[in-house]
Amino acid sequence: MEMDRKSLLWDWPVWILLVLDLGASIYAYPHLPVRVPVHWNWQGQANGWGSPFSGAFLTFFITVGLYLLLLVIPVIDPRRANYGRFEDTYRFLRLVLVLFLVALHWVTLAGALGWPVSMKQVTMTAVAALFLVLGNVMGRLKQTWFVGIRTPWTLSDDGVWTRTHRLGGRVWVVAGLVGIAGGLMSGARPDRSCFWSPRWRRSSFRWFIPIATIAGSTAEKADALGCA
Repeated sequence: MEMDRKSLLWDWPVWILLVLDLGASIYAYPHLPVRVPVHWNWQGQANGWGSPFSGAFLTFFITVGLYLLLLVIPVIDPRRANYGRFEDTYRFLRLVLVLFLVALHWVTLAGALGWPVSMKQVTMTAVAALFLVLGNVMGRLKQTWFVGIRTPWTLSDDGVWTRTHRLGGRVWVVAGLVGIAGGLMSGARPDRSCFWSPRWRRSSFRWFIPIATIAGSTAEKADALGCA
């Protein structure tokens, strides 16, 4: 898949998001305090600090870098031809990832400017929503060396790749729904709920990716045993 001018023009929503994010960074920069929170623990408490410049522009530069990397990947992937088989999905992934980072950036800027923002609730809900969206489109991915669940089995057999991503996508959707519920409930009397406690949320997030990987491995084994 070649990144020609026409393909880039279809990314116009991404370019708008990046311009808006840059504008928000420029606006916020002179109003930020001397010490800007740039990292939070699982309780939503700031435990990392930076300068006003890093607080305003670091996430923007990371977002731009990620977007450019996503444009380069299809060019350098040995299986670049397969990107044309899910071009619309890959474009959607670029938009979703940029939107996710821009949204988190705006939330952190709002918190640094003194707006009442619950970082733990917003972050957990946003990450879970990202898993939900990615899980919905995971089954459309085709074999590549950079995008998807890449193991020797999935890369060597197109059928195993397809079954792995369909099953893994379902698991990611369920995990996303559970995470969204947890994020929304984390702001409601967290001291009275052991189920939505910070320790439970931290453990559940750590299991998101392993669960999806196990699901993929299950599909691979089923194919190897002729059960699929």
